[in-house]
Amino acid sequence: MTTSRRLPTAALAATALAALALPAGAASAPLKSGKVVRVADGDTLTVRSGGRTETVDLVGVKAPARASCFADRSTRILRALLPAGTSVRLADEQRVAGRGRYVLKSGTFINAAILRAGAGRVTGTTRFARGSALRTAAAAARGAGRGIFGDCPQAAASPGTGGAAGGTKPAQPGAVPAGPTPAPPTPAGDDRPVTDATRMKAALDGLALVTFRSDANSSERQDTLFCADGRVERTEEFSAFASGGGNVRNDFAGSWVVGHTQRQTDGSLAAEVLVRADDATLDFRRLLLVLGTDGKVRQNGRTTDSARSTRPCAAAPAGAAVQNDTATGRQRFLQAITGRRFDAGGIGSLEACSNTRGRRTEDGIVTADGALTVEWAISDGTTHAGIVRIEDSTRGSARRMQVVLPAGGTPQLQELGRGDGAARTASSAPTTC
Repeated sequence: MTTSRRLPTAALAATALAALALPAGAASAPLKSGKVVRVADGDTLTVRSGGRTETVDLVGVKAPARASCFADRSTRILRALLPAGTSVRLADEQRVAGRGRYVLKSGTFINAAILRAGAGRVTGTTRFARGSALRTAAAAARGAGRGIFGDCPQAAASPGTGGAAGGTKPAQPGAVPAGPTPAPPTPAGDDRPVTDATRMKAALDGLALVTFRSDANSSERQDTLFCADGRVERTEEFSAFASGGGNVRNDFAGSWVVGHTQRQTDGSLAAEVLVRADDATLDFRRLLLVLGTDGKVRQNGRTTDSARSTRPCAAAPAGAAVQNDTATGRQRFLQAITGRRFDAGGIGSLEACSNTRGRRTEDGIVTADGALTVEWAISDGTTHAGIVRIEDSTRGSARRMQVVLPAGGTPQLQELGRGDGAARTASSAPTTC
């Protein structure tokens, strides 16, 4: 059996989910750095800073109380945004005593990101320094019917602008129990791919997924545990019924990440999930998964069963490079593709002219030549994978592609949002654009 390689994606999901930079002036109060220890619920986390551990409430955010409508999903969204080990910066709100803080992660204003995702209600911000930004984010979620404003009748009916400042969640009598997650309305702007990746990430976090396939000649079974910290454990079994076929079994631990996503006409969400083993001799596995309108995840073409698990996955080997989507991983990915042309024949070519400019060519015609950005990337220094976007303001066009550069293997290109979406092998050569 072939195996796949790595993939993490908490950071990518998170940043994409809201794409909200910290507003000007939010850092006027002194910022202190820390690392996330754990997320307790949709507006509370534990941070290690300055040699001590402290509990932090998101200022201006009131997540659903435990066991009420959307509570579990609110927690999963914040965990996708802030997985354990994430570096953050904290700022005080002068009008709030206690543990309420503004939280900033790599330019993303987490308080506003949660509100814009509809994972909580804005509260007590009338005189806050950043109150306007928080109210705007909450209004965007309400207007789009996103999160609690689409799933929870009480939240949709209530303006939710008052209350205590951060983290206090009184019980909500009569709240509707959390149910299946329907496909949300299409967000405005370019954040849809990231928002969808975040939805799939939240659905997979902590999920033990079992898939089966069987016919007259053989059977296959895969057991995959997607841990919320970006780690994965996978068992693959193949049995051939023909004489001498025998059985094959692979067990490995590694990392996982959500790659390309696409919304389906029936409201479900299809996604390609990449898995990478810690064993560098194994290549990427591509799992084609579907998040149904009933909130369940299935694998295309296979009988699927799933259950929630709190068991942690095996830790990465000592000295192993960080595999989750990080600024370092994106920089390594950029270094690996910059100055290269990748040609995949029928779907054309991608050129990374520099770390800020790219060019997309199809049938010998340039379709996009402009700003190149990396939406997410994973890299251990030898194997690289990522999604790049080329924005051409002159032509008014944009192209997104997924690029996989296996260690010692053949590059692969995948056009996202156009064509058949299949991955194709590609040649690689220097380019000056």
